[in-house]
Amino acid sequence: MIGRVEAAFDFGEKLVQLQPAFITANPRVAEQFHWIKQADPHYLAHEFFNQAWNSFSFTETAISLEPAKVTFAASANTLDHLDAYHLTEAQQRFLQDIPDPIFQQTVRDFMINQQFRQDYWIKGPRRLSPRERLVSLRQQRVILNISRDRVHEASFDIPGEIPLDPERFAVVLDALADYRPRTIAALEDELRNDGIDLNAILHAILALMSRNIIVQVQSPEQIENARPHTERLNNFLINLAEDSDNIIHLASPVTGSAVILRRIPRLFLRALSLGHETPQAWAEWVWQRFALPNENRIKDAVPLPVHESLGNLMAQAHQFSTQLPRLRALGVL
Repeated sequence: MIGRVEAAFDFGEKLVQLQPAFITANPRVAEQFHWIKQADPHYLAHEFFNQAWNSFSFTETAISLEPAKVTFAASANTLDHLDAYHLTEAQQRFLQDIPDPIFQQTVRDFMINQQFRQDYWIKGPRRLSPRERLVSLRQQRVILNISRDRVHEASFDIPGEIPLDPERFAVVLDALADYRPRTIAALEDELRNDGIDLNAILHAILALMSRNIIVQVQSPEQIENARPHTERLNNFLINLAEDSDNIIHLASPVTGSAVILRRIPRLFLRALSLGHETPQAWAEWVWQRFALPNENRIKDAVPLPVHESLGNLMAQAHQFSTQLPRLRALGVL
């Protein structure tokens, strides 16, 4: 199948190079083709080369779900809930004047040139009252998903008009820098003296969640129920790092989602689990185990790249040691 995918893109590349009239009239098609071509061929085979693959407009999707009494609830992309990042004020007013929510979403797709959507659809929706909505929002818990000093100014470079001062992002990030889960109500109380109200906090959280800098936290009961399962899974995946570099995630019971952790950091965790307590000891264990052709090397284990010298591993181990508080807060350790 992969060979067929590659052959299809080779054919498409030759066709684009001949500059057919369709490409001349639609130059973005060529841009999109070259962007898609860079993706993993396994992903392309799964997403685009199925026998029954067909894309639906938002309206077509809504019509197809009507017999099941399933209706549109909201976008699953948090940044979509902040229209000022995508739409001018005139565009926002134009959309607000469209009474049909399905047609409104379809028009919005044209305005922002939406390619693919991520939506929540529900059966039997019950609208919350304004008071119920505020109570529910304030009960939601969040946690920082990246060390505070690694959140650079580029994280605030969100296309479009940004109605929120980046400094207010920094205040929210500072409040979460200790990796303790907080409810939005607690953040509201903590930041009230800084002149930041609930709307500003919600704007910051939604924007930062879109970059996976802040993530939502499960209830304490959900965390405790998930913890034994994630511990077993993570131990298996950490041990698997000795033989494979195919999996780059561990599971967090705190968020109910995955945490990206590539092979070498997982090998450091493996060394830590075996009693090696310092970054230097982690690096030496990884080096002796995988980078040197001696008796300690596991048979059939995937070797480390040549450029992973002991000095390089030492530097990576010391950097990784700064991530341990975050991983512990997320329940990965």
